[in-house]
Amino acid sequence: MILIFGFIFFNIGFAQMPNLEIEPKNRTIDISVIKRVTQQYYLLTKESPIELSIVGPNWLRVYTRLLFPQAIEQKNAKYKIVVSEEEEERIVSLETEKSNSAIGPANQKFGKWRSFFIEVPAGTNKYKFSLWQAPSDTVAVRFSLEKPKEWQPISVGEAISSRRRIIIEEAGKTLDGYELTSDEPIKLELSGPLRLKVGVRLNYDLSGIGGIEGAQKFAIVVKENGKEMQKAQFRVNKSETAKYQNRPELIPSVERFFYLAIPEGKHQIIFELTETIAKSANLRFLSKSQEKYE
Repeated sequence: MILIFGFIFFNIGFAQMPNLEIEPKNRTIDISVIKRVTQQYYLLTKESPIELSIVGPNWLRVYTRLLFPQAIEQKNAKYKIVVSEEEEERIVSLETEKSNSAIGPANQKFGKWRSFFIEVPAGTNKYKFSLWQAPSDTVAVRFSLEKPKEWQPISVGEAISSRRRIIIEEAGKTLDGYELTSDEPIKLELSGPLRLKVGVRLNYDLSGIGGIEGAQKFAIVVKENGKEMQKAQFRVNKSETAKYQNRPELIPSVERFFYLAIPEGKHQIIFELTETIAKSANLRFLSKSQEKYE
């Protein structure tokens, strides 16, 4: 009887919570409570490689954590893993720092996780993972069937989209790009952290005087608050497969890419076209959210 009464009392009290009046009306705060999660890793050493079989087509993501023994005082460290498949080998180089949350059962200190992907072809495939170089001679490894995140187009704002949108057609696909002229930069309002991928095409203008031909060099300068963040330089030729649906007077070059890491916070990023006699280029913007390493 006591248990039943207590249960009923608790539920009645909970149901009446929205009607409670708290005095005084102090400020409130939302607190996130993080619970510790245990994950199983395999220990990879120079003497003990790891072999596995997997059926494709598929994607394999390999998560790694470097063991930081007490003798290692530095906070950052590099390590290398060799991935072997039949007669092919590739070396994966990784760099990490000590994690404040990753702790082994004997209070061992591990690095923040770092990962890489393997695209697995059709059929049964065998892989061997060997530790080639590491300051502690031990790396913890776990495996997951995960695809890499795809790059997604970002919104550039109505002001840019309405005036500068260029529709690119290539290989049966249509993509949105935006015209960057030599006398008018593109300004983007971005919130970080995120990774930005910028597709770039130089525009060959053959509609009149000043038309350009042949291989061309140009640069895209990226600025914030008047300071240069990055300069990406390219050499391109006309594309034989792409065209602009809504700008037939322009002929696009082949596409090239560069990448930006946008830190946390709000940013106004400016893109400028330089080092070319061409009047304009075409940019398209894609993003990925940054990984959270713990």
